[in-house]
Amino acid sequence: MQRALWAHLDAHPDAPMSPRLGAALRRARAACPVAV
Repeated sequence: MQRALWAHLDAHPDAPMSPRLGAALRRARAACPVAV
């Protein structure tokens, strides 16, 4: 699921998302820099 999420963000970097999801993504990126 996370891999699909990164692919979605790469394909749609300007896609609207909730602040809550944005915060979760920032935490995920910080916790797992290799996945970015």
